[in-house]
Amino acid sequence: MLSPCCDTVSDMTSPTSSSPTLRRLERLADIERQRLARHVHSHTAPAASSPRESLVHRLESATRYPLALGGVAWLALLISLTTSAGGSSVRVAFFIVWAGIAGEYVVRITLASHRTTYLRQRWLEPVALIAPPLLLTHVVGIDKAVVAIETAAIRIRGVLLHHSLVRVFLASGVVLVMGAWVIDLSERHLPASNIHSFGTALWWAVVTVTTVGYGDHFPMSGAGQVVAGFMMVMGIGLIGTLTATVASAFVKDHTDDVTTSLQSNHLLLIERFEEMAARLKDIEKRLGATDEEIADVDRAADELAKSEDLEL
Repeated sequence: MLSPCCDTVSDMTSPTSSSPTLRRLERLADIERQRLARHVHSHTAPAASSPRESLVHRLESATRYPLALGGVAWLALLISLTTSAGGSSVRVAFFIVWAGIAGEYVVRITLASHRTTYLRQRWLEPVALIAPPLLLTHVVGIDKAVVAIETAAIRIRGVLLHHSLVRVFLASGVVLVMGAWVIDLSERHLPASNIHSFGTALWWAVVTVTTVGYGDHFPMSGAGQVVAGFMMVMGIGLIGTLTATVASAFVKDHTDDVTTSLQSNHLLLIERFEEMAARLKDIEKRLGATDEEIADVDRAADELAKSEDLEL
């Protein structure tokens, strides 16, 4: 008599199994499994791996904090070079630090037994060679940093796909470029205007759509002011849509988690009911009830449940 309920629950759970939230959770679980595998491998490497891999492991541990300090030093020297404070000694020190960072990475890659796997699992390090401040991720662990970045990428992708937010951005970008083009045509040859190039018009369009409104550039022609009014309204709508969509994505994740929990509890409750029904049927048989009498009792129970639902 509980089979219809079971069918209902299976219908309720089937759409959720293919929801974006569960796909994201499955991807996160896969990333975490890979991270744990790398963690176990790194901790067992000195005892069970080859001498080269043990040497790579010891080298990583020894250069963890020096690399992070090297990234900070590289940034400080770069700032000094791009200002008037930088001299020839600063330039030499800058390239020495950069060469040291690159040299340490080349040594580790050379010593690694499985270079392709090593590069794929630690793809952030080649990027850090171009931007050494990213070497600060060695403080928390390069594996944790890679997992955090991949998790953030999944989250951003989910937000962009939620309610087709990416299409809103694409449409807004097209409108922004077209608006800047119209402003450039309307203002370029106007003596009183302060917008005389497409670059300036594009800057004005970005400032207007984002509702910042510096006021350093503004249209003077009638056509330009009409376009400005349209882009102001579009900017307000874009900011509102962005805020609402991001909030909706986070709320949806919470709602999906609650729904999944409720469905699990519902399934557990049905299992308990089925177990109770089986025990009651066994008791009735032990008391000498026939199958027809048991069926009558089941029908009466179903009718009572339906009447109680109608009263509610």
